[in-house]
Amino acid sequence: MNYSTLLKVIISVSTLFFLISFKSYSTENNAIKSFEIRPSICVIERRDNCEYQFIFIWELFFSTQVCLSEKGSKEKLICGNELTREVGLNINIASSTDYNLFSLDNPKDKKTRSIDIQRLGVDSRVLQRRIWSVF
Repeated sequence: MNYSTLLKVIISVSTLFFLISFKSYSTENNAIKSFEIRPSICVIERRDNCEYQFIFIWELFFSTQVCLSEKGSKEKLICGNELTREVGLNINIASSTDYNLFSLDNPKDKKTRSIDIQRLGVDSRVLQRRIWSVF
């Protein structure tokens, strides 16, 4: 084997080790693969609260204990260790609210999603087309 072939083999092997170690590090420390809320927007009348059954869906890289809570609250809405979970919760909120899904084993492993509130007549804009406008 000549020098250039040996150099190519060394670079290929070291690149492979780097990619494997990076992949294992990213999944080893973070259990939460995905987290979403359906629907993520609630449209309500001006003075009403949003009362609806929202679906919380998450997927984990590996089985570990995770909990769902409203951001800023210590109360856990639900906990579990399933790799995939889909749960419906009846929620009554007056303003846009963030929800955290976090690992009990690793407090830094956390994902946040929001339920946005849109009030009719306040948040929705009525576009008025002007005759002189090209847009």
